[in-house]
Amino acid sequence: MESLLRSPAVVAALLVVLLYFGRHTTSMAPQTYCYTEESGKVIKAGIILPYHGHHKWLMPLVHPAIAIAWEEVIARNFKHLQDYRVEIRTADSQCSETIGPLAAINMYINRSAHVFFGPACDYSVAPVARFASSWGIPLLSAGALVTAFKYKAEYKLLTRVQVSVPRNVTNS
Repeated sequence: MESLLRSPAVVAALLVVLLYFGRHTTSMAPQTYCYTEESGKVIKAGIILPYHGHHKWLMPLVHPAIAIAWEEVIARNFKHLQDYRVEIRTADSQCSETIGPLAAINMYINRSAHVFFGPACDYSVAPVARFASSWGIPLLSAGALVTAFKYKAEYKLLTRVQVSVPRNVTNS
């Protein structure tokens, strides 16, 4: 299972769909979701993002995108993932250097995340990225824009993703 989650092709497929839909959705779901039919194989995703504020990556935008991404993965019939179901746990980071890491620690202790989506705020993502490396949990963040995050010796399992936006598109 861990090798599957570290597969660049699997991560890339999830990220492409996530990033495409993530900025275009507005609904938000309860804190725990389970997608696809019941099976013994589970991928647990932990989303740690702010629920409110003026940040680009808010939980109400990203959470539904991950659900759509999973549905897209199933629809494309990825053979390695067809027998898996995904459970999504969410936590409000509040863009806090305390609250975000505590959410990650809680997910780690409760074994409720094989992969983290977020945090995205620099002060929140830094400690989580360090912890995630020692826990062996990949962390995907659309934030983490500070150049220090490029040092893989310290942030081994952090993957930073950004979206290109055409110049004629404005944020509303």
